Amino acid sequence: QCPRLPSSRVRYTEARKTQVSSAEELRFIFLNILLLLRAFCGYSFPSMEKDAFKWKLDRPLAVFDIEATGINIRTDRVVEIAIVKLMPKGKRESFVFRINPGIPIPAEVTKIHGITDADVADSPRFESIAKQLSEILEGCDLGGYNLIHFDIPVLIEEFLRANIKFDVD
Repeated sequence: QCPRLPSSRVRYTEARKTQVSSAEELRFIFLNILLLLRAFCGYSFPSMEKDAFKWKLDRPLAVFDIEATGINIRTDRVVEIAIVKLMPKGKRESFVFRINPGIPIPAEVTKIHGITDADVADSPRFESIAKQLSEILEGCDLGGYNLIHFDIPVLIEEFLRANIKFDVD
């Protein structure tokens, strides 16, 4: 039987050279990858997914990834956020927001995520979608790769700039 997820709100995975600290963490990494591949790339791995999605959730789990203008959590801005929200009864919702950062996207960053200034020129600013985004994430456990060191701090900074309360406790 699959283990229950830990009870803390923020669930995260961190890069390790070749080691994963537990079977549960490995399963969580696997779930993140499957959810994002299925939701945003159309890939499906039915034989693997049937076991990966047996977790019992007490509240929604929002697995998300951010693309930004760089890696400085204070000065760089979000250009895209993709969210897969897994509900306790098995329903899944997917969201993708392209965001105009209001600052240029450096060419070396575009080479990494493929998003150009032209791609986001007509997109809303973060302030315009902050309330909707906050409502999507409200009450959710949060999951994803490198959340603690990048995605959550960048998201917190964006919410602060938009004067929207975003609590990860």
